[in-house]
Parts: sequence; C-alpha cells; structure tokens
Amino acid sequence: MQRTSQERNLLFATLAVQRTGLSRSQVDEVTALHANNPDFSLAQVLVGKGLLTEQDRGSLDRLVDEFIQAHHGDLAVALKALGNLNQAAASLPGRISSSLPTEPCTMGIGTIPFVSEGEASYPTIDEALGRYTYVSDYAQGGMGRILLVYDQHLGRSVALKELLSPAESPTSQSSVSPAKYPAALAARFLQEARVTGQLEHPSIVPVHELGKRRDGTLYYTMKLVKGRTLSEALKARRSLSERLDLLTNFLDLCQAIAYAHSRGVIHRDIKPANVMVGDFGETVVLDWGLARAHGTPDYCAQGAESQHPSADLKSVGTPQTAYGKALGTPNYMAPEQARGLINSIDERSDVYSLGAVLYEILTGAPPYTGESAQEVLEKVVSFSPLPVLQAASEAPPELAGICDKALRKDPAGRYQSASELADDVQRFVTGRLVRAYQYSFKEILGHYYRKHQALANAVMACVFLVAAISVYSYLSVLHARNREHQQRLVAEEARASEAESRAHAERAGYITQLALIQEYLGAQDFTMANRIAWNVLETQRGWEWGLLLNRANPELATISTPLSRVAAVTISPDAALAATVSTQTAVQVWELTTGNLRATCEGTASLLASPCQFSPDGSRLVGAGLDGTVHVWEASSGKQIRALSGHTKPVMHAEFSPDGTQIISASADGTARLWNVATGESVVANDPNTTTLGFYLVRICNVFG
Repeated sequence: MQRTSQERNLLFATLAVQRTGLSRSQVDEVTALHANNPDFSLAQVLVGKGLLTEQDRGSLDRLVDEFIQAHHGDLAVALKALGNLNQAAASLPGRISSSLPTEPCTMGIGTIPFVSEGEASYPTIDEALGRYTYVSDYAQGGMGRILLVYDQHLGRSVALKELLSPAESPTSQSSVSPAKYPAALAARFLQEARVTGQLEHPSIVPVHELGKRRDGTLYYTMKLVKGRTLSEALKARRSLSERLDLLTNFLDLCQAIAYAHSRGVIHRDIKPANVMVGDFGETVVLDWGLARAHGTPDYCAQGAESQHPSADLKSVGTPQTAYGKALGTPNYMAPEQARGLINSIDERSDVYSLGAVLYEILTGAPPYTGESAQEVLEKVVSFSPLPVLQAASEAPPELAGICDKALRKDPAGRYQSASELADDVQRFVTGRLVRAYQYSFKEILGHYYRKHQALANAVMACVFLVAAISVYSYLSVLHARNREHQQRLVAEEARASEAESRAHAERAGYITQLALIQEYLGAQDFTMANRIAWNVLETQRGWEWGLLLNRANPELATISTPLSRVAAVTISPDAALAATVSTQTAVQVWELTTGNLRATCEGTASLLASPCQFSPDGSRLVGAGLDGTVHVWEASSGKQIRALSGHTKPVMHAEFSPDGTQIISASADGTARLWNVATGESVVANDPNTTTLGFYLVRICNVFG
C-alpha cells in the first residue's frame, strides 16, 4: 500500500509538471517536507499550499486515473510509459522529485529508457482490439513494413510500421511471436520509434503510439504523409532548373537534421528515399532506424548484420540500407561510415550525406555509383567524387562550392554542423554571399547587381536622365549667360555712374548728421543727439561718429575703489546695486545712484573665478571660489550666509535658479552640483568620470532656461 501511494504521487507529480505551470523546485520543496510520511497525498498538500487549484487537482486526478486504467491498473507500467521507470525505482520509497522532468516539455533524448538484450519484455502498451483497420501496404523497409491503416478511435488514416522477423518474407502478412525477434533487432526497432517520437519538428514525422499487438508484433503508428519521396521527385525532373525547385525541400531537410543534432541524435542514413515531399510543399524526414542518440546503446552496431540480413551487397538499383559494420546507404554514406568506423560517425557524417543529396539535386545522380554496393563502398573510401561543375557545368557555382565542402573526405574540412550547411544554402536562396565559395571581384559586382537589379537599373536610368538634362541645361545656361553678360556690361556702366552720385550724396548727408549731433550736444540735448547718431548708416560711421556718440552718453555714476584692478561687475535685477570683484580678493557692493560703498562681503580670502550673481529678488549674492567653495552673501550687508563645500577644484561658475531657491555650480573637477539655498545641502551631483566642464555650463543653461 505504501509503495502504491508513492507511485501514484510520482505519477501525479510528473503529470503536474508536464501539464501545469508547477515547477520541479516547488515539488521538491513539498516532497522534502513529507519525505518521512509515506501516506501523504501530494495533491492535497499542493492544493493546501496554493500551488494548485481544486480544479487543477480534479483534472490531474482524472488524468492519473485514466492513465492507470489505460495501463490495466499497473502503476509501474504507467510510469514506464512516461519514461520515468528507472528514476521511479531509484526514488521509491523516498523522494519522488528526482524523476520529474526539469521543464514541462519532452524529456531529453539521453533519458529515454531503451530495451537491452537481456530484457524479457518490451515496455510497450497492448493494441486496443479493433482500433486499427488494415487498408493497404504502404512501403517495405529493411527491418519492417509500413501499412496504411484506419484509426477507429480517432477516425483518421495513419501509417503503422511493424517489425518483421528475420525469417519473415517481405510480402508476408503473418504475425510474428516476440520470441522470434532477436533482442538487438527488437531493441533497435524500439529505439527508432522512441527517437523519432522525441524529435518534435515540422519536418520529422510525428509518432502517435508505440505498442504490441496481441500476437506479439511490435509496431508504432505515425502521421500519414501523402506525397512522394525526394528520390521519386528527382527522377521525375530531368533538367537542372526543375531539380533546383527542390532546393527549398533540401533546406527543410537540413533544418530537420540540424534540429535532431541539437537533441543529440545522428540519423546515419540520410538519402532521398528517406525524405518525403508532400503534396503541399511539406518536407518530412523518414526512417530513423539507424539513428543513434548520444548516451544510448548503439544496437545497430551490436551484431545487427548477423541478426537481420541486409540488402544484397551485389545488387544493383535502388540504394538499400546496409546493417552491420558499414551503417548506412553506400551511395550516400561518409567515408568513415564506409570504413565501418562506428565510433567516428558523428554530426559531420550526416553533413556528408546531406552533401550527397545536394550533389544528386545538382547533377541528377549520387556522388558514387557502381555495379554493386561493395564497389560503391570502395569508391567512397578511395576516391573523391567528380566535382559538381565537371558533372554539371550549368550548376550554380555557389551551390557547387557548398556541395564540394560538404563532401570533403576529412570531417574537419566539412561543415561542422547541419545548421552551418543550412545557413550557407539559405544565403544562396536569399541572394547573399555564400561562405563556401571564393568570389572574384567581378562575381561580387554581378552578385550585388542581380540582388539589387531593379534598384540598380533605376539608378542608372536616373543617372542618364540627369546627365541629359544637365547637358541641355548647360547649353541653355551658356547661351543665356552670354546674352546676360552683354546686358550686364551696359547695366554696370549705368550703376557705376549711379553709385558715384549716391556716394557723394551719402557723404554730404553724413556730414550734415554730424553737424546736427554737435548742435544738440551744445544744447545738452543728449536724447536727440543719440537718436541722430544711431540713424547714421553703419557703412558711414567713422571715428568722428564714435567720438560724438561717446560725448552724447556721459557717465551716470563712477565707482572708485581703493583696491587694485576690478575684475568683474554685476548689476542687481532692480539696478540699485552693483557687485564688484577685485584682484585683491574683495567682493564689494555699491549703490549705483550715489556711487557709495554699501558693504564688503565676508569670507573672500580666495579669488573668485567668475563674476558674482544676484538672486532674482536682489537680496543675495553668490560667488564661485577658486578654493572649491560656493559663497552666498546677504547683498545689503555683505554678511556671508553660506559657504557650500563639495567641489575638489576651483568653482568656475555659480548662479541662482529662477525662483532663487537653488544654486547650481560647475567646477574644474568635472562635476556640477545643485544646492538647496535654505539648507545648504547638495541636491544633485553628477558623475565626474563621464562629463566635462563644458557640459555642465550647457546644463546650467538647460536647468535655468
């Protein structure tokens, strides 16, 4: 009872992770807390913790019951169908979390349990009586046949592949007892079904069910793909242009194999006969009987030749798959496959086979042919295939370069993955430069012209049109220019005479204006003197005009300071006060109406770097100190209100915000700071490593408008 409860918890947890948003870590946490309680209900605890709703629990409980019922009440068989039997055995009677998939998706190929030669039974489900109705034979392979059957449960036609015994005739319809199956043969059939079932890709035929008939025949069902094989499609197309129409299907084939490689699966028997081209453009890769997943036993290499006869190596005609040492089809296999180096077969071997398929598309024949399979194998090992451009001179050079690279005998010289090969083919299809081909400069120009032909033609047409218009315009302009030149000579003579007269008149007017200015100056009417002075044309203003203008604007007030040279002066907003900065480090405030000193500001021991600035209301002054300090004074008394410290180098500029509540300062240390006048706190300080002083001066303008 205890083990049954734990197995049900295991089944519930597995389905919960696969069907809901529940994560493995959440299940781990729950099971860790109840590891010593064999009778706990995982479903009840997950609902109690809020990880599942009651509706989710009900759905999963019904799914568990249906799953157990479908396996005749045997929990172990149900768990085995989920691919978790090995982990379940290890987890019982302890924690169950180790058997859960890491994410709610198909389990990794490396975790698929395969039948070993020592197993007495096969981990399959029994066929439901009367579910599949035989319609017709569909195809015959080396170790099995494919039947067209009708699925009574789902109301659809499917393909059913069943395993043949070694002694069974290819045309026989008799059933075979599983006792007649060699263990490695059965294991390889199961491996093919499960590897294919784990590869979920649009160009890989999906597997629906793996089972065993009541008479013991092993089978699996898969989607029925209507169409014809790539081999048949190639034979029906005589010309290269017709065969190149299949390049899209070849690209789909490369993508499917690249996906299989990403899942750790090597096909090892890629050929046109194993690729189905659907009636609506589909491309489906078939027959994964020789496929091998990383981390799984290689039943094809374990004496399979002695347990299941391969095709006659001396036969001629349709290339057949050979089992045993040289795995694959001789006409399309890589040299390492032909040598029987099973452990050397990897993804690059599939790349070679893909190159052989591309070779047949370009030339109409496989890279190697012969009177017998043995002869073909010897050619594969000893000779290089005839270059594509020699076999088919009209083939696109870029595709020929791709094919030649894929068919190199040294695996290191080929494309290192099917995705690299697919990328180069995609480049050709989309008109981009192919990496495997060395272009000449002329070919590159031609390539870009073909790719942008419409645009190039439009540009050239525009260039010719512009050139024609330019020539016509030039001739017209030249003629008009000559005619204009003659007219201009006459006009210039008239203008010269007119200009001379105007110059005399303007000079006389200028002298008259200067005389008027002098009269108004004599009458102390400075307003009229300025008005007439500024009405004088700029082109006529000479030194005498400047002298009179200066006399028309006598000084209103003069500020005299006993200190040395005054470096800067600032006028308050109301024009009542002026602040001076002298070279003897003193900041003084003056009354403009009287010229009297109002106050000398405190704390000016160091020179200021720029003129002082009044606050908007004129009540305060701010100054930028060379010691890195920002000084704030009361304008009327010179009393220092604040000494804002924070910069490490001289402050180059400081001024009030428009509302007078803040001060912004910029320093030679590359920083700008925004200060609160009321508290003296630095509100904002920028990063000195990313800005410059010039930026902060611009920032001052942006902040205060």
